[in-house]
Amino acid sequence: MRSMADVRTWLELRRQRREREAMLLDLGALVYELHRQGERAPELLQRKAAEIGEVDRHVRTLEDTLGQRGGAPGTAQRLPNGQ
Repeated sequence: MRSMADVRTWLELRRQRREREAMLLDLGALVYELHRQGERAPELLQRKAAEIGEVDRHVRTLEDTLGQRGGAPGTAQRLPNGQ
């Protein structure tokens, strides 16, 4: 049985993962548009990557808190090598 704190943490983890995925898609679209227009914006790209890094670190902290690098509460944990 999971505690309410675990459930809240898992819900926050899920939200943060979605946010990270959206930010990665946005960054990819930005890179493509800059390339398409023949422009460069290294400072902007570095700032965006740093923002994604912050969210990613939060995701990893939440995963560690739950003792998992993967699924929902009650699901099998992934092995350290990612399998």
